[in-house]
Amino acid sequence: MKRLTTVIVIAMFSPCILLLAGERAYKWILTISGEDTKQVFKADDGISGICLNDANGEIYVFHGDKKLVRIFDLNGVMQHKFSLRLKKDYGRFSSFTVGPDGNCYMVADRIMKARGDEKETSTEILAFDYRGQLSGTLNLDDPPDGMKVDVDKIKVTPAGDLCVIDGSAARVVFYDMNGKYKSETSKKKIDVKEPETTGWFTDVAFGKDGEIFVLSKMLAKVFKFDKNGSLVKKFGKKGGAKGAFSQPCAIDVDPGGNVHVLDLMRWAVVVFNSNGKWLYDWGAPGKKDGEIYYPRLLAIDSSGHVYISDMPRRVQVFLKNDEEKVDDK
Repeated sequence: MKRLTTVIVIAMFSPCILLLAGERAYKWILTISGEDTKQVFKADDGISGICLNDANGEIYVFHGDKKLVRIFDLNGVMQHKFSLRLKKDYGRFSSFTVGPDGNCYMVADRIMKARGDEKETSTEILAFDYRGQLSGTLNLDDPPDGMKVDVDKIKVTPAGDLCVIDGSAARVVFYDMNGKYKSETSKKKIDVKEPETTGWFTDVAFGKDGEIFVLSKMLAKVFKFDKNGSLVKKFGKKGGAKGAFSQPCAIDVDPGGNVHVLDLMRWAVVVFNSNGKWLYDWGAPGKKDGEIYYPRLLAIDSSGHVYISDMPRRVQVFLKNDEEKVDDK
């Protein structure tokens, strides 16, 4: 099927906007805010997921309420879009990722029974092809402890495995793309007690040497695990000052191994090295292009471009300013 190609709205200033953070600056590259020169993302086009397909040079933008996926190239040109074709009744879509096979995987609440305002739901992982056709439901093996995984968020690892944040336990579980159990992070030394761990883990990212970085919004901390799932270190603190978290909401790792944490209420990105040493904050608060306003989603590609989705229903692209020099060690 021939892909659709249209031009989105890209607003650019000259010179580029620099987001200064002490010795560090990131420059704004472009804003993805719509499909063509006459339309921007509408008021009900809430962005519930962004995902990068580095192999194909594509940016996937998922609108959960509309069950719509838009795919852009790295220059911000829309290549294709599709609506999810569903025969069954599904409610909330809570997570979105792209697999090594090019399929889109989404966490959805299937509505089993509805009585008035009360709905009985079952969480499923759905797989869709490039045309939005449902290709199957991914069934996950139970871990060795027999505790069923409460699927809260999913991501695909650099090795091509499926990573699942367990919403009912302080762990991250790994599967192959057929749902076969492989491993999980250890719950030892997390310092929260069951059932208080429900919903503590917010997002996950992967280091260049196999490290696993797990963000906890409630604890205002990042947990670093080694590639075998053992806890190595935890870092971060609650607060409104530089280097602290107010309401951290997303995490990713840049090509140099530095850990970037997006903060919803500080309208900033807090950056640490791989050992948890704070390096700098960056971000200018506001609604204009190059500014950050109630950000929610973060992704970083293999070239170091930082993608941030915020409340003006847009995806902004930033790149480190090479003229600014900082020791990241």
